[in-house]
Amino acid sequence: MKKYYYFIVEGVHDSAALGRYLLERNIPLIRNIEQVDSYWQRLIPRSFPFNGDLLMRMPVPMFYENDDYAIAIQTAGGDSGITKAFDSLLNLEYEQLAGIAIFCDADTKTAKDCFDHLKQRLITEVDEEYHFIFKTAKFGEVTTENPAFGVYIFPNNEHEGTLENLLLEGGSIVYPDLMENAQAYVDSISTTYRKRWKISSEPKVLFGVMANALKPGKANQVSIQDNEWISAKTTESHSQSQLRNFLTSLLDE
Repeated sequence: MKKYYYFIVEGVHDSAALGRYLLERNIPLIRNIEQVDSYWQRLIPRSFPFNGDLLMRMPVPMFYENDDYAIAIQTAGGDSGITKAFDSLLNLEYEQLAGIAIFCDADTKTAKDCFDHLKQRLITEVDEEYHFIFKTAKFGEVTTENPAFGVYIFPNNEHEGTLENLLLEGGSIVYPDLMENAQAYVDSISTTYRKRWKISSEPKVLFGVMANALKPGKANQVSIQDNEWISAKTTESHSQSQLRNFLTSLLDE
């Protein structure tokens, strides 16, 4: 029997990264609307522009599916939209979901602090009808409730940082020469520009430089999808193995 999972992520880079993991498990991306499992149909907007806003990205999840799994990855549009993404559950027969997971960046907080803050936001902002999904959630664990639930804090459910730290771990393995050259360039950037950076900016800049060398003129998520940042060669690195183990716990529960 096919198992349904609903993932909530902050942005398109997170979605692309998870997609690479799913591809490693032979769960491919669905591109044709006619191939999307009927269970997800209510998540697909039927008119454009969405809510009359011509500039707003259509809030369509990325769908991955094989004979055993059907997974929707919903982009929340940033940290502030994560709890709002739970509203999409109103459009689903959520009792049929095998699992729900949230993925977000630790940024400058510890992963534990980020988890605690997010759980409190869920309790405060999400309709009480859904509290049974996450009320027993514990940091670093996947619940065994129905549906299963877990939160993964990039880069590794331990330290501060972002998805880019996880990706750069892979990059150091598969693109060491490119990383060395890109790091030298980033180190040479004037403080005139660096003064606008946040603490988490340098890994993002480094990743962007490397991604543009690999996919000139393309968006970073295209490089995540097409290059080997996450691949069989990289998933034994610390952060990537942590994410792989989390997904294994969730999907194989």
